[in-house]
Amino acid sequence: MTLSLHINNTKKAPYFDGTNYANWNSKMTAHLKSINREVWKVTETKFEVANEDAPTPVEEKKLQCNDIAISALHEALDDKTFEQIKNIEIAHDAWAKIEETFEGTKGTKTAKAYILQEKFSSFKMQEDESVPEMFHRLQVIVNELKALGEEVKDSQFSIKFLRSLPKRFDTLIIVLVKTILSESTPQQVFKRYDDR
Repeated sequence: MTLSLHINNTKKAPYFDGTNYANWNSKMTAHLKSINREVWKVTETKFEVANEDAPTPVEEKKLQCNDIAISALHEALDDKTFEQIKNIEIAHDAWAKIEETFEGTKGTKTAKAYILQEKFSSFKMQEDESVPEMFHRLQVIVNELKALGEEVKDSQFSIKFLRSLPKRFDTLIIVLVKTILSESTPQQVFKRYDDR
């Protein structure tokens, strides 16, 4: 008896050319999940097959999901990145290799997170940027921290955004803090600024 596997998404995988790994990682994770949650599970978590000559129905399903994930990864990668994983048959191992290549080892991630936390804590609006540009720049830092597994709460983001605004916004900041800050996402706080 084999367990059937429902394929939800047959769209092309997001292409990775070796740049902007964090964005590709997020898109590829969503793509693999959209094919089938089990496809993502075998990519995220390594699995073992007790007897490769006679896999159980559950193991057979995992092997099928693994093949789908490997195929999607192969389709998504440029030639240079593909060369690094082309002989890897386990999706989890291929994913880990790509992650290590473009995100670094645990020590590298820790160093990157430290640098980004420093950027976040010392963040200020630049003289030549608009408020939307400043918000976007802060959003990029927060997203990069989250991609490295760091927690940045919406309230921390919102407070940093408001504290980074120039003095001419002090009245607006006081109103926002008193009325909506505790229940709002950073995007809602920005929208309140944008609507003024």
